[in-house]
Amino acid sequence: MTRRARAAALAALLLGLAPAAASATTIVPITTEELTRRSDEVLVATVRASTSRWERGLIVTDHELVVEASIRGRTVVRSTVFVRTPGGVVGRIAQTVPDAPMLELNRSYLFFLSGGVGQVRYLAHLTAAVVPVESTARGELVARPSSSLLVDRSQPSPTPVAPPPMPLPAMLDLVRAVPR
Repeated sequence: MTRRARAAALAALLLGLAPAAASATTIVPITTEELTRRSDEVLVATVRASTSRWERGLIVTDHELVVEASIRGRTVVRSTVFVRTPGGVVGRIAQTVPDAPMLELNRSYLFFLSGGVGQVRYLAHLTAAVVPVESTARGELVARPSSSLLVDRSQPSPTPVAPPPMPLPAMLDLVRAVPR
């Protein structure tokens, strides 16, 4: 077998295994308390802009956030921070990471952040660290946690269905109750 044929066979083998590896992602549920403990910062912020780019062979997206409330950490209200998430679109190439958050412009979220460099922050958990915040018909703000965020420890086990919306003040009270 020639060197070129061996390389082609290896490439075909690796490409054949890629879908199996991609579907092997396991999402580990986490409680609000555990997520808060992992977080250096917990912020309510609105996405102002998003920019995707290549980084080490993968696409990442930096989201520019305007901070509305700082629940944990030193970030001040009305300041700008950036959150880097995996995946995005560069030119005609789109890359998605299963269950990773896809943030919408001009939408508010509750962010659980850990680490970072300069103004760039990282998510404290791939699937549970971004909680959409929306307004009800009565104008009340609610948080919509994903199925990977267990809001209440009394729940016997995680289910694939997302928990019901929770009043944002109640969610923030859960975060504030976690000792530093």
